[in-house]
Amino acid sequence: MMLFKAILLLFIILSLMLCHHGASVLPNSGPGHSKNVSELLSTRQVIISSQLLGPRTCSHMFSAGSAIKFMTSQPSLPDAIRLHLKGDAILFHSPCLSEQSIGNSLSELFEVFLCAQVSGAHFMDISPSRLSNGIYNRLPIVSANPRLRPVNEAIEIAKTHCKCQGICHENPSSLIHSNIKILKNLMQNAINSFWDELSKSDKMVKSANIYLEHRVRKFQDISQFPSIPDVAIHYRCSDNLVTHYGFLPFHVLKSKIPSSSSSIYILAESKFRHTHGTTFNSMCDSIFNSLFQYLKEHFPRSLIIIFRGDNPFIDMARLALAKTTICSVSTFCFWPAIASTNLVYFPSTKLIAKGNRSASVYGENFHWIEDQIIKGIDIRRSGIDHILKLLFVEK
Repeated sequence: MMLFKAILLLFIILSLMLCHHGASVLPNSGPGHSKNVSELLSTRQVIISSQLLGPRTCSHMFSAGSAIKFMTSQPSLPDAIRLHLKGDAILFHSPCLSEQSIGNSLSELFEVFLCAQVSGAHFMDISPSRLSNGIYNRLPIVSANPRLRPVNEAIEIAKTHCKCQGICHENPSSLIHSNIKILKNLMQNAINSFWDELSKSDKMVKSANIYLEHRVRKFQDISQFPSIPDVAIHYRCSDNLVTHYGFLPFHVLKSKIPSSSSSIYILAESKFRHTHGTTFNSMCDSIFNSLFQYLKEHFPRSLIIIFRGDNPFIDMARLALAKTTICSVSTFCFWPAIASTNLVYFPSTKLIAKGNRSASVYGENFHWIEDQIIKGIDIRRSGIDHILKLLFVEK
């Protein structure tokens, strides 16, 4: 019932009049008219975001399922906005995007975007700005719905179809899992655009975040090593030491890496990342050192590099574009895995649709890893020696 009320207020209070020669936008209009609608939405986005947020760049008041918070604290909207509140349904979103929780932020953004699509509303991200030089600003800021519905009708559809209010990648009923093809296309376009632009610069391979490397020195210039590896492995450490997620044993990685791979990149968070108010430098150092030695032993001819704390969007692009991608239990890796057209392996846990395999088909290239995850929350207090013993166990 609270969800229904939230959706109701969201559409009624945050509906926006798109004036075009004095008439509201009609559904199923031609492509030229849709272009005009998008242009009008873009113009209103600048005005409305500045009115609602002022100097702030974001507000959780318009995050998935939480727009009601703004309504209860601000019973009246600014006059400049109320003048436009008249006819067409627009679903607003203003996430506080950051580089600390990219995967979860994308899940939230996509759920609101899809809710607008299925309910017959326009979509508008009212953040005045997004992070520059990344993937966020290459995803839709406004989206004109060609099948715009009356507000009340859109509300009724939203009541039935927009059931998720947060952490939607875990919810098998969320729109994410039933519309994965749309999101795959959005992520592919965003990542390809980002990578194409970056490829024209000299920034992407001059990383200061190489933690360990094997055979890099065979290149006379570090900028000559492959920008995209044959194998990209996302191996999260600090977060997985305190959550119900966890680690893949090393033998699982070995079994998924083609023997012919000439380059293997392990992509990880910064060693200074704070998780639940603390860092796990010593433990994570030991885990990565051990993983590096393990891979070097089994793939002696491969270029092996561990990046810790590199540009997260470059990491996402490498995960999406590598010939083989192996993920940790993480939404940060899930979205580039969805964008990938190559071989992808993702751990089967409750992180995605609570483990419900029938929730969606993620692609013929997407394969679940069935091996048992070593849960950090179960082993963290047992000491690093015991953790390493579990990671080294061969199947």
